[in-house]
Amino acid sequence: MAFLMAFTLMPCAAFAEETSAEGQVESLEAERPAEDDAFGEGGLDEAFFAEDADSLIGTLEADEESAAFAVSAVTGIYLDQMHGDDANDGLTESTAVKTIEKANELANAKNINDICLSSFYKVTGAEVWDLGGKTLHRYKLGGYMIELADASASLTLSNVVIDGAEYSVDAAHAAETDSIIKAANGGTIVLNRGAILQNNKAAQFGSGILANNGVNITMEDGAIIRNNTNRNYELGGGIMIGNGSTFTMNGGEISGNTANGGGGVAIIGSTMVMNGGTISNNSVYSTAKPGGIGQGSYGAGVYVADDANASGDDTLFAAQPASFEMNGGKITENTALDYGGGILTFPQQSQKITITINNGEISGNKVTTGSGGAVAAFFGVTELNIKGGTLTGNSAYQFGGGVFLYGTTNVTISGGTISENKALRGGGGVCLREGSAVKQTGGSIENNVAKVGGGIYSGIYTMTGGVIKDNNNSLTEAARLSTLGDGVFVGTAFNLGNDAEISTNNDVYLIAGDSIFKEGRYINVISP
Repeated sequence: MAFLMAFTLMPCAAFAEETSAEGQVESLEAERPAEDDAFGEGGLDEAFFAEDADSLIGTLEADEESAAFAVSAVTGIYLDQMHGDDANDGLTESTAVKTIEKANELANAKNINDICLSSFYKVTGAEVWDLGGKTLHRYKLGGYMIELADASASLTLSNVVIDGAEYSVDAAHAAETDSIIKAANGGTIVLNRGAILQNNKAAQFGSGILANNGVNITMEDGAIIRNNTNRNYELGGGIMIGNGSTFTMNGGEISGNTANGGGGVAIIGSTMVMNGGTISNNSVYSTAKPGGIGQGSYGAGVYVADDANASGDDTLFAAQPASFEMNGGKITENTALDYGGGILTFPQQSQKITITINNGEISGNKVTTGSGGAVAAFFGVTELNIKGGTLTGNSAYQFGGGVFLYGTTNVTISGGTISENKALRGGGGVCLREGSAVKQTGGSIENNVAKVGGGIYSGIYTMTGGVIKDNNNSLTEAARLSTLGDGVFVGTAFNLGNDAEISTNNDVYLIAGDSIFKEGRYINVISP
């Protein structure tokens, strides 16, 4: 429907354009469940997952012929580190000042809230910016906005909004640019309360922050990275860390960002520790095309890998181990098309990837065509340790509403709760594919739902402690008649002993067949 929209770009105005996503059918094709099963009313419902891929990112569509955009004159202080002079008044582009300190001083004196950055700003030493809530805008500026020169540079931000949207034109006509903050050669970045990085549209990795080669980043309560996006095979809509960099998230919010992988955060050969804060409502799109070109939609909240393809002129990686540790906070309401609504590991050069969940909440994440609602972990070099926390209310169209494992053999569940997750096909709680193996010594897997293996599906599962209970209990009795293994569907072997507990309302389903040649599938009772 055609309609008229009139936008007036006053100071701070920005309209963030986001890229549409197109789904890719998950490669693990098998017979799909009957369409008459339904969630909610007691069964499994494909319609729950039949979300238009474009809605993952959100677009504003208008008839261009009828849309009208009115751009007003910019009122702000102009900052140009390359060509400006602090003796200028800063009121026009041609009379820009040179330093952020002078720009802030003039803005305070003239009661102006907006500073227009017209050339990239290089940080060469230790700089602390507290602009009292003012907004720093991108003004006729391609490329990155702020660059840390080297490992000796540091930037601490408080009470400043850095808006990556092009200030001089409406968002629909803005060109793709580069990161808001780029640190390609080390350095330190601290985001304190009131530091907001938003609305950037980049053509490479790390639309909000690109940090490579030993950069140290800390994010505190009240800091926000939001509504940033990139395109093509690019990682880290909110932030990307690479080559031995570290990111400590003590608080704050990373939300509404979009990328091909790691809509919120991409970790490449680096380390992230999440102690608090929220990673939410991020999404990933697919670049996959017929013939195996491109990549699927992976890791909407957090993407962890040992290596990645080069991006831009100077973002190069050397394969090395990577890790993500969660001690608190929430990863919630993120959406992927293919794998890993919350967290994904995807090693590419056989370097070790370690995921440790000690506490916190991973909830409400969704994979609309594939697997791994909360966590998707690939290959034998991935180590996954679930020691505490809660994985709840996540969903996957295919396998692993809670956890999806693909060839992953070093997995331990010693605590925490995996509950109320849903998978349309197999493994409402945990799905083990392609020779995956799990050791459960504690924790609870409960109230999950799937057509096959409401709690656990397939693989080699060894349980010497913990509880499996109440899975598929939310289904009606009629719906449960068509499920296989409310508690456990044995794929290769189910080893049970010591203090393990499987409640009486959860069965262990053993199907005939040779999963292992001459051995078949089996249940092994381990002596205490």
